[in-house]
Amino acid sequence: MVTAGSRVRDPAKFGAETTASEVAEGIDLSGKVVLITGGSSGLGQETARVLAERGAHVILTVVLLAASGLLIRTLV
Repeated sequence: MVTAGSRVRDPAKFGAETTASEVAEGIDLSGKVVLITGGSSGLGQETARVLAERGAHVILTVVLLAASGLLIRTLV
């Protein structure tokens, strides 16, 4: 079992078809700062999106600055 705040989460209920949004459901990340490497695509991009939705202040590191432009506009 994993504790998220006061809520206990059972990892067994998540599977291959579970989305990042479903896993993070009910978690408040307001006031948290998150650094994500490789945040302009793939898993990094999805992680940034979900954590920002949950209220985290997201900092991205990217190799190609041009690739991050659309993502930054999407998250803000």
